[in-house]
Amino acid sequence: MEKKCLFLIIIATMTLSSLFCMSCTSDDEDRNNDEIVTPDNPNHLPNGTYVEGEGYYYDGSYYGIDSDGNVWYLHSSYQAITNVTIPEKVVLMGKTYTVTHMMDHALSGSKQLTTVNLPCTITYLGESVFTGCDNLTNINLPEGITTIRLYTFHGCKSLKSIALPQSLTTISNYAFQGCEQLSSITFPPSLTSIGQEAFRDCNGLDTVIIPEGVTYVGLDAFRDCKNLTSISIPSSMRSYLTPFTGCDAITSVNISCWFVAGFGNKVTNVVLNEGVTTINGNAFKDCKNLHFVEFPSTIFEIGPNSFQGCTSLTSIVFPENFCWIYDRAFYDCHNLLSVTCLGATPPSFPDVSGYPAFDPETQENGILYVPSALVDTYKSANGWRDFKNIVGI
Repeated sequence: MEKKCLFLIIIATMTLSSLFCMSCTSDDEDRNNDEIVTPDNPNHLPNGTYVEGEGYYYDGSYYGIDSDGNVWYLHSSYQAITNVTIPEKVVLMGKTYTVTHMMDHALSGSKQLTTVNLPCTITYLGESVFTGCDNLTNINLPEGITTIRLYTFHGCKSLKSIALPQSLTTISNYAFQGCEQLSSITFPPSLTSIGQEAFRDCNGLDTVIIPEGVTYVGLDAFRDCKNLTSISIPSSMRSYLTPFTGCDAITSVNISCWFVAGFGNKVTNVVLNEGVTTINGNAFKDCKNLHFVEFPSTIFEIGPNSFQGCTSLTSIVFPENFCWIYDRAFYDCHNLLSVTCLGATPPSFPDVSGYPAFDPETQENGILYVPSALVDTYKSANGWRDFKNIVGI
């Protein structure tokens, strides 16, 4: 019963959520009752003093203790705070506690905050902990943190770098949205998911390498990252919800996952690795500088308009097991004059809109190369018979 009473020493209105981090600091037991006289302690509160509706005061910040004995960093006592160092340990009511959690919104809206030092004991960051910290430039998150929650760094427009811990598994929705100056980010191999709009409007990013092990990237995860030029997507991806919409500067794509979609029209270099099975409609539409694409043996479906308008594309080779090619997949590819199809059975053209998969100029002036024994088969097959020149190889 006595332990339960400790709990809401936090605040009645506060919702337990999360907090912050850096490198371990030294034990401060010798200062448990020191009188702190600083701009952030105008009332000259001794460390460990409990203030109704605030929590326990300690070195310019307030802390709370929950019913399990976890100590939460609640908020700073100083409105115009420029730097925060959260200690590894605090002394409250004469007892030493380890700080492990940061409350939701603990430092949100601290527009003058530039530096945060977190102890290695922090394992939990609450939602929106740093939302709107306009001048925060960099931060290191300690090992032990597994989740970056909703809106954690949302709108931190000066954030240039962040070190993600090797323990991290989840980056939640909107976590880094609007971090305009974030120039690079290295995802740890432990990561498994990146949430919806997690990095939207991060215009400083130029390269994104999603590590093997990530199975989910949410809708618009990297939307409108205007300077993003290079992306790499692993084979582990199982849910792929067009995360790169509006990333119009992408020129290099390296994909190993089963599904390919949506990269803007600046793409010049495409690597489709083994394991890719489906190219979605419009995936590379109007990529006028795409000169070459090699399809892996696993590809079996190319969606409508997927390469439409790729006017620099001159040749393509479909592997043996290729099955489906949809309307206008290679329409307006005026320079595509060499098409090789190695399938023992001519791939099918599903009749969706009535438009052919290939441009009339390709069918009229290009050459379709097929296995020698199947020339007559292709000459009578729907869609393929429209090629005027079919040659055995």
